[in-house]
Amino acid sequence: MTVRAARNVLLTHTLNDTILKDLKTREEEESNKIRQLLKSLNDKEKDITEYQTNIANIKQYASDLLTFLALKHIEKDVAVDEAYIQSVVKNLGANQIDFSCKINPSLQDLISTVQKFGDVVVTADPCNVLILKHKDKQAQMMVAVTPITIDSLNPTLLQTLDTKLTCVTGCSFLPDCRMIFSCAIEQMIRVYKPDGSLDFHIGNLCPVFDVTHIIAENAIALTSGYLEDSLQINLIDLKTRKVKKTLKINAVNSGIAYSEDKLIYCAGEKGIQMINLNDESIVNITKTKMSSWSYVACFGEKIFYTDCNDGSVTCIDFQGNIQWVFENKMVLRNPFGISVDGDGNVYVVGSNRNNVIVISPNGQNIRQLLTSKNGLKSPIAIHVDRSNYKMLVANSGKQAFLYDLK
Repeated sequence: MTVRAARNVLLTHTLNDTILKDLKTREEEESNKIRQLLKSLNDKEKDITEYQTNIANIKQYASDLLTFLALKHIEKDVAVDEAYIQSVVKNLGANQIDFSCKINPSLQDLISTVQKFGDVVVTADPCNVLILKHKDKQAQMMVAVTPITIDSLNPTLLQTLDTKLTCVTGCSFLPDCRMIFSCAIEQMIRVYKPDGSLDFHIGNLCPVFDVTHIIAENAIALTSGYLEDSLQINLIDLKTRKVKKTLKINAVNSGIAYSEDKLIYCAGEKGIQMINLNDESIVNITKTKMSSWSYVACFGEKIFYTDCNDGSVTCIDFQGNIQWVFENKMVLRNPFGISVDGDGNVYVVGSNRNNVIVISPNGQNIRQLLTSKNGLKSPIAIHVDRSNYKMLVANSGKQAFLYDLK
């Protein structure tokens, strides 16, 4: 081999190693940028998932005012995340990265002048991801949300459950679609999974009557019923499945509902009472005497309650002012459980008529939704999940029914 040939071989290896080293360096730099971007996007994805969960819970349990305030707060956080995602595109963070080799044009004078074959060039092409703001989309297309009315309801039976309870006196949904039943006779609660299988039960709870879920505390509240020697409401922690607090009150308590850190309950001859969960103060919303088997529900700024003594369903505001009263023994006798959907429609079980009726938000129109032909036999409890329009109806015996209302 001549000196010239040996020099060419040596120079070729040197130049080759130089460009490979340059390529490796640039590749590592771009890989680090991609990894950082992916980590940041994963964090944003977790935030978005949390927003979705919070919004679902707010829509199901919060009043219109609380929903508005909470969504305004979430909107601010979403705006920050939206600005970040937009900045990723604007700042070229989401560009597609390509590597190419730009050859040095002086290859003809390779031996004497060229120190390396060429440079590694990194190019960034605009990404193909199109981010469309919801507000921009609304500007192009307005989608009308049609409220559910009593005439548009289409109940479809999804499940028939055997609660294995002697007498179901209360029922409710948990946020994950589990179903909870309370029993006054056996003084216990049973929680069932969405597929109808038993999740767990808690017994020996002393007096038990109705049940409702407390969102902020991941707990349930249990009234003690019509026994005057047990004037209390127990709060059960769903994680430990034990009594976390006992609220001492001054009246019997049957039906119960939750609204914005407050429990609203039927207090027999003392009417409707409300206890603040923060300071445990009690106020009387109305002093109208009612049955010790009355039930209550609330929606927005309104409270709805039943009274089996006169067969009435009454709507009041939080100051106790009557908005409307429904009473018709031809279609409703011995009303017990009551619930309200996300559009303000009021659902009531009639124990003597073996039916479920639904009343329009203004109390002017009614519709019989279910009858004994649907398996109802002295029904007592009912609850409607506002987030997905599922309805749970429980007979006084062991049977309960899960319906889709849409």
